[in-house]
Amino acid sequence: MNVKVVVSGACSVNGNCENTFGSSFYCSCMLGYKYDAPSKKCLGDNECLDYPCHANANCTDKMNGYYCTCNTGYAGNGHVCIDINECRNTTVCGIGTSSCTNYEGNYECACKPGYIYQNDTKICAGIIAQIIFLR
Repeated sequence: MNVKVVVSGACSVNGNCENTFGSSFYCSCMLGYKYDAPSKKCLGDNECLDYPCHANANCTDKMNGYYCTCNTGYAGNGHVCIDINECRNTTVCGIGTSSCTNYEGNYECACKPGYIYQNDTKICAGIIAQIIFLR
């Protein structure tokens, strides 16, 4: 005998309650939701937990999926992230005024003698230019 089971709010507003043989039911969840057995409801599916991104990336869960974005200092599709060698850009620390050292996900400028690193412009400027600027 098949008894139609109707349980008010059984699957929440994110799913449909489907009758099965006997006196039970199952929840057919909408896209972006999955059935949670302990609560017997369709809850938002966080794909970031099931499909992790690269170690150097961030995951953003969306209603119908997720996307990965590489962290600053890395390039790629979020599933593969490769360090960007900022030092390949010969002007990243200033032209002829410093040396650049690339690190995983970052870089560092070391100013040559007679130059000071400028936080606002991110380059090494001559000390004389610094003194004139301060006046």
